[in-house]
Amino acid sequence: GVPAGLARVLREEDAAIALRVFLLDNSGSTSEADGRIIDVSGRVWGCTRWDEITEMASMQARWNLQLGTPCEFVLLNPTTASEELREGVDFLRIDADRGAPVTQLKDLDALLKANGPRGATPLVQRLRQVRAHILPEA
Repeated sequence: GVPAGLARVLREEDAAIALRVFLLDNSGSTSEADGRIIDVSGRVWGCTRWDEITEMASMQARWNLQLGTPCEFVLLNPTTASEELREGVDFLRIDADRGAPVTQLKDLDALLKANGPRGATPLVQRLRQVRAHILPEA
């Protein structure tokens, strides 16, 4: 469903990427209702910033499942504090090799619904945790 040139670039880029990591900002400011979502018909809908973020995450999860590229969605503000990232609590991995895509997409949706906007923006701390989490795979 994309132009041939873009499809070629996506294939080439995908071959060089072992894991895509998305850091999802669920800080309190994402509850602001100044976001926009464009639906498949091209209509633009007003929404919160968090709605925009969750829509993008769902789209990226579907695309990466189709491409066969594993990806992780990491919450900026988890429900509990921890030194290490915990799958299913702080992040979720989407990977075509890990079972039914429908189940994985439902799990992502549930994680996002359970972790709406709250708190501050602990960006530096979270980036350090993400780095420590992915370094063993590098």
